[in-house]
Amino acid sequence: MAGRQKFSGPRMLISTGLIYAFVGALGLTVAQLTNAYMVLDPEVTMNRTYLGMGFSAFILVQGISAPLIGWTIAKKGARFSYMLGAVIVALLGAINALFLGNSVVLYVVGFGIIMSYGCMCAGAIPTMTTLNHWYIKHRGRAISISLIMAAA
Repeated sequence: MAGRQKFSGPRMLISTGLIYAFVGALGLTVAQLTNAYMVLDPEVTMNRTYLGMGFSAFILVQGISAPLIGWTIAKKGARFSYMLGAVIVALLGAINALFLGNSVVLYVVGFGIIMSYGCMCAGAIPTMTTLNHWYIKHRGRAISISLIMAAA
């Protein structure tokens, strides 16, 4: 049995859970906290309505983009989706910090649409797809562990 490989599912579970926690779930949490503090910042010229509009667009795009991300995973694989999401979140996070505090349009498009798509590309959809492929018998247990890692 020299040719038999060891099952690397636990390593996959931990890595996908951490990616989902840091990119997917943390992006949503940071957005919730940041919106409350942006109102208090005198340099930000947007009011609570515009900040809420950006966050509403963020949530809306997460649902609308799911079929596109599923198609991307089917064609290119979950690894490509993870990398695409990480690049979008990293680049747009830096751009958001520098430029998006004064323009409502840039805020809604940059944060609400593009950042949301990046968070979903490296969030729940590739994580659940990967775990569904790796775990057949203990699928529910693997997904619940991943969700607990993202919530913690």
